[in-house]
Amino acid sequence: MCCDGTLFGGIPIKKGESLEEFQAAGYSTFWQEEKEIHALVQPCSQYRDCKCQAYADRPRACRYFECQLYARVVGGEMELEPAVEIVERARDQQALLKKLIAEHLPDLSELSLREALKRIDEMLEATGDELVEFQKRHGRLLVRALAYRQFRRKHFRRYRPPEPRGEN
Repeated sequence: MCCDGTLFGGIPIKKGESLEEFQAAGYSTFWQEEKEIHALVQPCSQYRDCKCQAYADRPRACRYFECQLYARVVGGEMELEPAVEIVERARDQQALLKKLIAEHLPDLSELSLREALKRIDEMLEATGDELVEFQKRHGRLLVRALAYRQFRRKHFRRYRPPEPRGEN
């Protein structure tokens, strides 16, 4: 899910990596204004048929990224089978959300799920009667989107090892 655009809009190109080499290899790139860096567009142009077409030569940011779920498996906190079930549940939730977006907001159905959810967030910035009407018409979609985001945050956010505790 880190490669299909669900989790990120872009992957930073690290120092020492060549923007030109990525572009020549077929990666789509963009300038990330807020971070003042170049990044690889997500969904990744090298991600096809549920696998990386450039795995051996993937960017450093991809090579060293660990989501919380992966870290738990590698760290021995969780077996592989339950982790795979969590990924399958996430995929099922994505499919349901895409279906609901197509039903409720067909203009957003061609966007990546991440982009569609960002647009929905923008729509929720409406006020007064407009917001109430939007919530009434799209309540089921909004509830599923919230549940999906919580599930994704719980299992797939970037893993950060705990800080060592100082001695008292």
